[in-house]
Amino acid sequence: MNPRRYLGAAIAMLGLVVLATDSQATFSPAASSVQNAAVASQVEASSSPAASEPETAAGGSVASPVRPESNVAPSGVASGVLPRQAETEALPSPVGLVFNVVTYGADGSGVLDSTVGIRSAIAAAEATPGISTVYFPAGTYLLNDNDGAAVDFKITGPNTVDVLGAGRLRAKIVEEVGTVAYPGISNPKTVFVFEQTTGNVFSGLTIDTQTYNAGDPLHDYGNNTTIEHATFLGAHNPNAFALRVTAVCNDQPGSPQYGVHRSGNLVHDIILSGEGIGGNADLDFSCQWNGRVSNITDTGWGMALYIDQNVTVNNYAFTPGTYEKSAPGWYVTDSDYITLNNFVTSGLGGIIKNPTDVSSHITINREQMTNPNEYLTVGDAAAVTIANSSIAGLLIAPVVSTNGLTVTNSSVGSVTCKPRPGASITGLVGVSCGG
Repeated sequence: MNPRRYLGAAIAMLGLVVLATDSQATFSPAASSVQNAAVASQVEASSSPAASEPETAAGGSVASPVRPESNVAPSGVASGVLPRQAETEALPSPVGLVFNVVTYGADGSGVLDSTVGIRSAIAAAEATPGISTVYFPAGTYLLNDNDGAAVDFKITGPNTVDVLGAGRLRAKIVEEVGTVAYPGISNPKTVFVFEQTTGNVFSGLTIDTQTYNAGDPLHDYGNNTTIEHATFLGAHNPNAFALRVTAVCNDQPGSPQYGVHRSGNLVHDIILSGEGIGGNADLDFSCQWNGRVSNITDTGWGMALYIDQNVTVNNYAFTPGTYEKSAPGWYVTDSDYITLNNFVTSGLGGIIKNPTDVSSHITINREQMTNPNEYLTVGDAAAVTIANSSIAGLLIAPVVSTNGLTVTNSSVGSVTCKPRPGASITGLVGVSCGG
C-alpha cells in the first residue's frame, strides 16, 4: 500500500477497534455518519449538479480516512456483491481535490445512466495538476449509454487520478452494454482503463459486468498502481477478464513488444468472479516486474502470470466457476522469480505452461489442494521448488525440459511423468517419476 494515502498505524488500529466492537455486524447509516463525519462532509455533502468547484477540505485536500466497510451490505444497495468478511483495513483517504461523481450528474439510485456524469468528473480531475480523486458515494451507478465506445472511462495522465468509492459493499457500478452493440470490436467493452499512468489508486468499489454479460471491469496499463478493497464481476464472453494488470508485450526478440513491461503494481484484497470463455483468467497479471498480488478470493478461471519477473502472490483462494469445472487456478508462463504463498484451490493446482522460454526460479509454498482428483502440472521449467504443501497429484510434462524440481516438507498424492518425445526430466529432489 502507498503510505501517502494512509494516516498511519493509529488510524488502522482505530478501524480495527470499530470492527471489533460492532458485534451485531449490521450497517447503521447513523453510525456510519458519526464514524465518517469528516469525509462525509467533504465529499458527499454537495449534490448540486451546478457546482463548479470540486469539494476540498481546509488547505485544499481531504485528510480524513474512509471508515472500514461493514460486513453486511446496506439497504438500498443493489444485490450481486459477493459475500465478504469485514474489512480489517481502512480505505485510503482521498488525495488532493475531490471530484464527487454525483456533483457532476451521476445517479446513485441505479435508475438513470451515469456514464456522462462520471466522464465529466474524470475529465475535471484529469485537468487538475498533481493528484486528485474521483469519488463515488454509496449507491448503484448504471451504465447503459450505447455510444459505440469500447471503453467507458479512460484515465490517461499525465496528472494522477485516483478512483475511490465508499466501499465495495456500498458503491457499485453496473455495466449493461456489452460487445453485441459494437460490431467490429473483438474485445468486450471495458469500464475503466488506466493507460500508461503512474501511481493511481483504485479502491472501495464493485464493478459488475457479469449481470448483463457486458465485458471487462478494469484494465490497468500503468506503473505503481494500487488496486485494492474492490470486487470485479466479469462477463461470460470470449476474451473477457475480471481484472487485467498488463502491458502489450511478448517474448519474441526483435519484436517491438519484446521486453515491454510495467512495474511496481499491487493488487490487494480483491474479490473476483469470472465467467470468461476460451480459457481466460479472472486475474491477468502479465508483463509485470516487481509486482505483488495478495488476499484474493476468486471464483472462475484463476490467475495468469505471463512474462513476469519478481512477482509475489500471497493468500489466494480459488474455486472453479460454473463454466470452469477444471480451471487451472494459476498459470505461470515465460516467467522468472515467481513466488506463490498460501494458494488454496478446489480446482487444479496450477500449471507451469510449456512456453517459448523456460520459466525459472518458481517457488510454490504452502499450497493446499482440497480436491483429491486434481493435479499440479510442471512443464518446461528450471529451478522449481514446492515446499510445505499438500499436492493431490503432480504431473511433470515438459515439451523440452524440466530441469530442477525440488519437493520438500510436502505431501504428494501421486506423481506422473509425461514428457513429450525427446524431452528431458532431470534434477528431481524429493520426488521421482513413478513414485
